[in-house]
Amino acid sequence: MTLYTADHNGYYARPTDSPAGLLDPKQIGGAVWFNALDHYPHLARKDYQDGNTAQRNQAQYKQDPIWLEPIIADASRGQKGNRTIKMNEHFNTGSPAMDDSTGPFARDADLRRRAAIVLFVDGRAQDVRPSDTGTAGRFGCIPSTVGLRHGTNRGARHSGSANVVFTDVSGQLVTQAVRTDLAAPAWHLDNAANRNADLQQLAWRLNMQGEPDQ
Repeated sequence: MTLYTADHNGYYARPTDSPAGLLDPKQIGGAVWFNALDHYPHLARKDYQDGNTAQRNQAQYKQDPIWLEPIIADASRGQKGNRTIKMNEHFNTGSPAMDDSTGPFARDADLRRRAAIVLFVDGRAQDVRPSDTGTAGRFGCIPSTVGLRHGTNRGARHSGSANVVFTDVSGQLVTQAVRTDLAAPAWHLDNAANRNADLQQLAWRLNMQGEPDQ
């Protein structure tokens, strides 16, 4: 992603396949990180038709690292969406809220707290309890669809944990409070109330990233 932003005047690839203003399916598909980064590991570029799984490169680097086996592809969806890493769906600069997944592209200049802003995170995977594949086929996520690991019990070891890569290119295993009102374990949404209650400690929305670190 660092190479991509350097080649695109500081703009990032998209987490989803619906950026505003890009109406052509090839443009939409080519802007998603899953396709946009193919150039850098020297994968052949494809047409990237929106929704056409045949026009995707099913590469191992896109696989969530918690999976040890090679990628698994099927005829209907291509690389299984629930086994890929996910990009933060709030990572853009949609105006005025700056958190709209259909908004414009995020720029490097928009980032003030690089060590706190989520870029990539674990996706839903088979070690989530209960197992959930509801985000299969998608390449982005929000706090409530992160692939949390090691159980839902708040007292369990590593309960509420996920691997996170931040915009400063650092990564770590993050453990936060677990939301239990959904079908699968989830982190709390990124809003002022949850931040004030220390339920959500990461920055997902660029308009709520806070002041620059000192």
